[in-house]
Amino acid sequence: MKIGWLMPGGYAVVPRGDGRKVQALHQVAALEALGHEVVRLSPWNEFPDGLDVLHIFEGAFGNIVGAYRRPPKVGVVSLVPALDSNTPYWLYRAAAVAGSLTGNLLTNQGVHRMQSRRSDLVIARSESEKQRLIHGLGIDPAKTGIEIVLNGMTPPTPLDAAQARQRLGFAEDYVLHVSVYTDARKNLLRLIEAINQTPYPLVIAGRAVPGKELERIKALAAKNPRVRLMGFVEYTTLQDLYAACKVFALPSHNEGTGLVALEAAAQGASVVITKMGGPPDYFGPWTQYVDPYSVPSIREALKKAWDQPRTGELQKHVLANLTWEQSARSLAAAFQKHLDRKAAKG
Repeated sequence: MKIGWLMPGGYAVVPRGDGRKVQALHQVAALEALGHEVVRLSPWNEFPDGLDVLHIFEGAFGNIVGAYRRPPKVGVVSLVPALDSNTPYWLYRAAAVAGSLTGNLLTNQGVHRMQSRRSDLVIARSESEKQRLIHGLGIDPAKTGIEIVLNGMTPPTPLDAAQARQRLGFAEDYVLHVSVYTDARKNLLRLIEAINQTPYPLVIAGRAVPGKELERIKALAAKNPRVRLMGFVEYTTLQDLYAACKVFALPSHNEGTGLVALEAAAQGASVVITKMGGPPDYFGPWTQYVDPYSVPSIREALKKAWDQPRTGELQKHVLANLTWEQSARSLAAAFQKHLDRKAAKG
């Protein structure tokens, strides 16, 4: 297949570690490895002829193409929306309707709705996103195809936990959190509050943006000498952190996937993760889910994950079913399904 891949221009300044950008980069590389031609579309170049698929990666205001008319010279138009997992369906739908009434009153949801209805195919990352498309945006799956394509991870080199801990210079087991941890959605303050009610050490790694949120995190972490802020770490150190941790915690307000939790699980970590959004489709029954707005829920999930013996079932599941190659195969199959459907209609 010849696939035109269109991303928002703002991705030019988004760090490579951003979850959505990671998804795009890995899916493109995996599609090419499978033999598909991926054309990286740019406004600096002419729109190419002969595209089987135009894949609009992240719609609405960031990438408004296709909202008002169908792009020309394309077999199938595919859209990946960016959805908020926390807004109630009724409010989401109200915003979608309001933003569809007139060009003078645009909403993110309204543009998403217009784009989705003008597309042949909309890609969801989970059953949760599929239901939000149907019940939140009001997309009729009988008219617009909706396919679930799960994200993945790159299978890591297996590491020995004891050796990884020795390289890190850590003397004991710990809970690990990795994210852009000054993003309030990552819910780090509640995680630290929960940890402060347990005897477990907490290691925090990732990117931090200077500001009030970082100062609040530092102030709360300073109350517990067992909380360690490492900041940004290189890939090899990150893999050691994954392999050496006893529990990986990601109690975000919502997650589309939880890519860092997948990476930790691939190294054998037990996982505590939010129940909001896509994680149940990825981590199944082999993890502890939390109400991200409840410190007691996070605390109890940490205790259960810490005390339960590792079975290796989550690691096996992730390595067997959730690679970027499998994600790309699912995406290509979704494209082909709708190309065939369109051809059958003539």
